[in-house]
Amino acid sequence: MTNSEIFDVHIELLFYKPFGDYNGGNLQGKDITLKDNFISYMPCNKNTDNHNLHAVRIRTTDNLEEMWSDPSSFIRLSIIAKHSLSGFNKVFVKDFINKDTISSKNFISGSDLNVK
Repeated sequence: MTNSEIFDVHIELLFYKPFGDYNGGNLQGKDITLKDNFISYMPCNKNTDNHNLHAVRIRTTDNLEEMWSDPSSFIRLSIIAKHSLSGFNKVFVKDFINKDTISSKNFISGSDLNVK
């Protein structure tokens, strides 16, 4: 959430599966195919925006439930975007650590992440 526009938004979604070696655990990463992984411009959140243009849904064609057979696996969402006033990049990372985060329900419109 920002009061300024952002641009050059890059979205990456990776599926990580741990596997062991002699010195500890490593992660094996696999790209999750996204329908859209780049957004050139996003406006800031405004009360007058009836279409919620500041919010984006991330969609994939991959079957995540089928991929996620190991309970120790997780999905990592990474977003890199540039602030329009400062020109600085910011990286946002969120891990989804269990299968229960996948939902086929409809999201409420706007900034709310709840489903109905």
